Amino acid sequence: HAPVIARHLRELVPDGATLQVGIGSVPEHAVALLDRRGLGIHTEVLGPGLVSLIARGLADNANKSVDRGLTVSTIASIDPTVFAFVDGNPAVHVRGADEVLDPRKIALHTGLRCINSAISVDLRGQVDAETIGGEQVAGVGGQLDFFRGAGLVDDALRIIAIESTAGGGKHSRIVRSLGDGAVVTSTRYDVDYVVTEYGVARLVGRTDEQRARALTEIAHPEHRDALQRR
Repeated sequence: HAPVIARHLRELVPDGATLQVGIGSVPEHAVALLDRRGLGIHTEVLGPGLVSLIARGLADNANKSVDRGLTVSTIASIDPTVFAFVDGNPAVHVRGADEVLDPRKIALHTGLRCINSAISVDLRGQVDAETIGGEQVAGVGGQLDFFRGAGLVDDALRIIAIESTAGGGKHSRIVRSLGDGAVVTSTRYDVDYVVTEYGVARLVGRTDEQRARALTEIAHPEHRDALQRR
């Protein structure tokens, strides 16, 4: 689904945007397929998807309002291509989380696009990126830091990119409500758009009813009836 999700993301990512991409195969693979130019990178984890944008000449950091010409992250992926790219590269700065993940410093970037993943999103737009069946499987990471920083900038967007289902299609990632024991990683006020292979749901500035309708429309068709019964 990555090529389809990438086409939807393209609607939200203009030339010259500065990217933050969270951990997850969906945003990683989809971002690698973007064809926008003049992109910048300020992120927590520098993964192969972002490195491929640099290698293709699409992310040159030339338009960044902060750290122009530099790729900035707190962690470099253990992927061999990333290691080879970062090792001894003066155009890559790996810095402490206290600097890179500070929402006040994140907010200094213009044209910011924060693209993160989730385990599930409910019909109000609340995001759980940490639990499955009430059991914790991941930490919050930098998602909320970047979303809160981007929320201070008028031209920034906070995006969740997910496949519509999990478990071989059995489970919808868009759910009526988060289950027992689930946590809210990012609140309904921290997310502007949700993207699946079925489209883009705009949440910012919408009522709960409008949000539910938009999210149902991008859920897998086999799960839409269940989402509409509320």
